[in-house]
Amino acid sequence: MNAAPARLVVEPRHEGLRADVYLALCLPGVSRARIRQKVQAGESLLNGRRYATSARLRAGDEITITWRAAPGSQPDESPPVSIPVLFEDEWLLALDKPAGMASHPMGRVQAGTAIQYVRGRDAAQTAEHLARGDAGWYPRLVHRLDTFTSGVLLVARTRECF
Repeated sequence: MNAAPARLVVEPRHEGLRADVYLALCLPGVSRARIRQKVQAGESLLNGRRYATSARLRAGDEITITWRAAPGSQPDESPPVSIPVLFEDEWLLALDKPAGMASHPMGRVQAGTAIQYVRGRDAAQTAEHLARGDAGWYPRLVHRLDTFTSGVLLVARTRECF
């Protein structure tokens, strides 16, 4: 069953972002891998046409999303994730990732991941970078830990650290 199409209009502050990065910012519960699958399947159009997830966006571009919900899927209604922060500065963020939490969305795990926590936590900082025209800035994992491994997880907050 098709959901009603969603329409996103790219603001000037998001100009220059890759389409997959922009969609990941707009849809924080959806992984970039899932976004790529949906775009390749033609379930999202850029200005009425199919597009590559690597396409660079311009102000005023319109993305239409007609993603179908997976059978039996339900929105995640679990409480927001909270991860202890061990260290933080303008370049890096060190988290104490608990066992049982995925580092990033994958397969059936699409919500409650460490990187989604960071992107939600740093949403205001991301908006500031985008407003300054730094379209390539996006918090990224420096490395990953297996889902059932606990430990220190580093997140790059600048391009130089990634």
